[in-house]
Formats: sequence, structure tokens, C-alpha cells
Amino acid sequence: MSWNADIDPTNRIIPPTGLPLAVISTSCVFLVLGLVFTGIRLYIRVVDRLFGLDDWFMAGGCLTYIAAVGVGVAAELMGIGTLDQDLNQWQFEESKRMHTVWLCVYVVPMCLVKASICITLLRIVEARITLRYIVYGLLAVVVLAFIATFVGTLLQCQPIEAQWKPQLVSEGKATCAPIEIFVSLGYIATVAVIIIDTTLVVIPAMVLWDSLMSTQQKLQIFTMLSVGSAASLITIVRIPFVKRYSDTENQHYWIAMIVLCSHIETGIGLIAPSFPHLRRLVMLHMSQNQANTPQPPNTDDIVTIGRFRPSRNLGFGRNSFKNPTDIGISLTTIQANAEPPKTWRNTQGDQCSSDEGELLEDRAGQGIGAVHSYTVEYEYESDRTSSVLEHGKSVGSRSGHI
Repeated sequence: MSWNADIDPTNRIIPPTGLPLAVISTSCVFLVLGLVFTGIRLYIRVVDRLFGLDDWFMAGGCLTYIAAVGVGVAAELMGIGTLDQDLNQWQFEESKRMHTVWLCVYVVPMCLVKASICITLLRIVEARITLRYIVYGLLAVVVLAFIATFVGTLLQCQPIEAQWKPQLVSEGKATCAPIEIFVSLGYIATVAVIIIDTTLVVIPAMVLWDSLMSTQQKLQIFTMLSVGSAASLITIVRIPFVKRYSDTENQHYWIAMIVLCSHIETGIGLIAPSFPHLRRLVMLHMSQNQANTPQPPNTDDIVTIGRFRPSRNLGFGRNSFKNPTDIGISLTTIQANAEPPKTWRNTQGDQCSSDEGELLEDRAGQGIGAVHSYTVEYEYESDRTSSVLEHGKSVGSRSGHI
């Protein structure tokens, strides 16, 4: 593990090409997507007044993800992803130092994002005790993975400076734990992340499968969850590169793949939980557009004597007439009348042998009557200026004397 003494020692920033360029561009894309989707999520949660603890964790994960990507990109520009033969001493040491900082920063958004998803699941599985215990177990694994990675990185070498200046160990100025311990911690943390990501997809699928949603809705949500499962696949891809920390040559080049996979994994963790809020944003935008669209004048809003404004929430009104050229208004009124019309018929008590329907008993000529009035307006299709050529009104009465 060494640098090339023939490289100009004054060189600092390396123009990104090849693998470093791929890492930088991919990281920036997922950072932008993560910011957009997380911003949508937080906005919707604030508008709906549902901002909770899981949203705070997700916001913290997004902010620290910005820091992780920034440190990772800086490390790529200094030498991570570049072969040893193309690095001078400054680039060799500074890039490895920046990568050590990245390891400590990266675990923060990773744990915050996964903790946010776990807290969300706790609300979903609130009535299922077994699943709640499983989610609590996942939270414990998340915390342990954070502690193992963070503390293991800081305690790998004493002083920590020996991690990017290996010559201090050969000079007897520093001591480092066997690199196998660090690699083993990397494997343990990676496997833990795979288990967490897989479980965070399986549990919602189990809950939704027993729901009363339609098959189409279930398939749509399962498709959304499959996006989240991609984080597990990315973590699996990262496993072979963990052992590269024990390489003595070109370690800087290979660990760039770890940075790439880690940024993609955390980016997916920010994007996938925010998909439902994107649909909510679209619905909110559509409702606002409908509210701002000017409506044509409605003459039904003009209330005159003997007429009231029809209710759109009742079973009568304009919707009662299906002919597109006829506009009908159904009116119902109730009136009290001391002397009922002669056309009213008295009941015969509980006996109803008449073919004219059930009637009520006459009680000293007192009662109430219901009068149904119907108004129909006819309008020719050729006249779009709403000029009424003929207006007919038919009034029928039907009442019961109590």
C-alpha cells in the first residue's frame, strides 16, 4: 500500500473519469431524487397536519445524506476510485482520511432512514403484537449496526491518523487492530442491513395482503414496495467489496464501489417511503385547480318567490332528469291546512281494502299536506346562449291528511 513518488506532489484535485465519475454522477442523481421525494413527503405531512416522529427522522436522514454525499464526492476527487500508481502522497493520504470521515458520516443517514421506516411500521402493525415485537427488534438491530460501524471505525487504529498514514504503524508510532476484525464488522453490518431492508418490505406486504383493498390496488402497492426491496439487492452487490479493505494494493480503487452502493442504498431508502405522498400531492394539486377554475353562471342560485335553491346533496334536483336537453328541478314543499281539499281521502284505520293505497284517518279535519312541484325547462341544442324558447311548468299535488 503506497503511492507513486513520480507523480507531481503539488497535484491535489483529480479530474473525475471512469469509476470516480460514475460514483459522483450517480450519487448526485440519487441525492437530488432523495431531496425532491423527501421534500414532497414532508410538505404533504405538514399540510395534512400529520407530521410525526418518523418524519423528523426522515428529515434528519435527508440532511445527513447531503453531508455523506458531499464527503463521498470530495473523497473521489482526492483519490478514491483511482489506482495507487496514479496518486501522490498527499492524494493517497487525504483521500483515505476523507473516506474514514465518510464512514462515520454515512452510517448516520442510513440508521435515521431505517429507523423512520420502522416507526412508520409501528403505526401500521399497532394491533398485531407479534409484528410489533419484530419491528422493535429491527430498531434494535439498526442501533447496534450504527454503534458497531461508528465505534469500530474510530477505534481501528490508535491514533486514528494511522488509518490514512500506514507508515506510522511501520515506524512504531501507532497501532492498529487486525484488519480482519474491521472486515468482519463490515460483513456483520452488511448482513444486518440486508435483513432489515428485506423485513421492512415483507411486513407491509403481509399487512396489505389481509386488507380489504382490491387486487389492483394491492398490486400497485406491491410494485411500490418492490422499489424499496432494491435497496437489499444493492447491499448484496456491496458484499464482495467489503473484503477489499484488507487489500494492500489499489484499496482506494475498490472501496469506491462501497461508496457507490451505499449512496444508492440510502437514496432508495429516502425515495421509496415517499411514493404514496407523491400521489397525494397530485390529488391536492388537481383539487386546487378545480377550485380555481371559474364556473359558468348558474341560474339555479337565483331564488324567487315560490322557489328555493335545489340541494345537490339530496336525491332530487337536476340529476333527476337524464335527458341532456331538458333541465328539470324537483321541488318539495310542506304546508299546513286547516281545511284539506275535497280531493283528499280519509283512511279507514288499519283497514286498507281500497286499491288507492294506504290513507290516514281523518282527525277533525286537521292535518298537514305535502305538495310536490316540478319545473321543466326546455332548451334547443342549437342555441348555446342559454336563451329559453319555451318554459313549461307542471304542478301535481300528492298529499296525506293526518
